[in-house]
Amino acid sequence: MLNIIETIEKNSLKNNSLIKSKATEILESVEKYGSNKTERSSDEFRNWVATEGKEFKFLFDEKGKKGKLVMSQHSKNISNGLMAIYKTEFVESDGLFSLWSTDENYKKGNNVSSFSKMSANLTAYKKYLFPSDEKKDNTKKEKSTTEEKETVKLDELPTNEQIQVLFEKYDLDILANDIRDILEKVIKSKFDNNKKVVNQ
Repeated sequence: MLNIIETIEKNSLKNNSLIKSKATEILESVEKYGSNKTERSSDEFRNWVATEGKEFKFLFDEKGKKGKLVMSQHSKNISNGLMAIYKTEFVESDGLFSLWSTDENYKKGNNVSSFSKMSANLTAYKKYLFPSDEKKDNTKKEKSTTEEKETVKLDELPTNEQIQVLFEKYDLDILANDIRDILEKVIKSKFDNNKKVVNQ
């Protein structure tokens, strides 16, 4: 008796091999799909699929509002996978899909048997190829967070006495008393606020 689970899994591996072996042919279809999806509105793209891009008609597998054919969630996932390939190959031109299809060392990619999983697969493959980029991003985030937490140190802030010296040194006594009082209050307020932040 045929083991249905084994059959499904073997077919899955066959699909993975098929995707990799037909990468060039897939890219031709993806370029056609991606360029039209990018350049056209939703209705225009739907009409294009119905008339010229009939090989993609299977993606519009549900009826939506007003009886229009729309994509089911599974078809949307397939479309996202195709657009992920389009982005890497024809927008960013990094050849990520082409690299993945010929990479015999990346075993994790062998579980991809549908284009519905391709977007996540290419994201994971990019991290596999460029792990240092992810570390750099994390380092930048940590540095940015640290800088945000840093506040003016208490010993860098002028005291009231120092402020008074500044007034005298630069002959600021000519300023009206009320303006000087306001300045001192503002600086003292900033000092108190920074002190609270540092002590938190």
